Amino acid sequence: MQKKNLWISDNEFFLLGLGYATSTVILYIQFPFVTICISVALAWYCLVKIKKFNNLENWIQCDSVLISCKTLKRIYSSRNMSYIYLPDCHYKYSYNGQEYRGNNISLFARDSMMQDHNEHYQFMRKIKYTIKKGIYVNPDNPEESVVFRNMSFKSAPIYQGGIIWSVILIIIGCIQIVFF
Repeated sequence: MQKKNLWISDNEFFLLGLGYATSTVILYIQFPFVTICISVALAWYCLVKIKKFNNLENWIQCDSVLISCKTLKRIYSSRNMSYIYLPDCHYKYSYNGQEYRGNNISLFARDSMMQDHNEHYQFMRKIKYTIKKGIYVNPDNPEESVVFRNMSFKSAPIYQGGIIWSVILIIIGCIQIVFF
């Protein structure tokens, strides 16, 4: 079975930002009902992501076998030609007699991105060691797995901020409905 990637991509960050910008503009031009609907939908989306983030503690550790592990070098900024380094590791594991394949380091892609080559080299060694020791599997959906479940989660605040911004827009929209 081929695994889907659990990483949160830059496209998702762009779409979340676009959704909030759109709802703010719509509020500004006097359509509070639409703003409230968009804000509720975006808040719900953020809550679902945070719930998945919090459920990682319930994931079960399984034995795994490293298939391949290499570094992807991507241009981070073309202006000053800086790079980011990403791990591209694939592993297989068994859960309840079924064999699965995975490639997720954590739920958030930004946790694995590094700009310092030496830091990335040390991180790759840690990944290889951890995969041999065992990965974490979602007991509710064994096709989902991660190498690290307790990372820093640099990307999580965007969802928490998204909920706060949604609540602010909902309150402003309600005030606008009531008073204007």
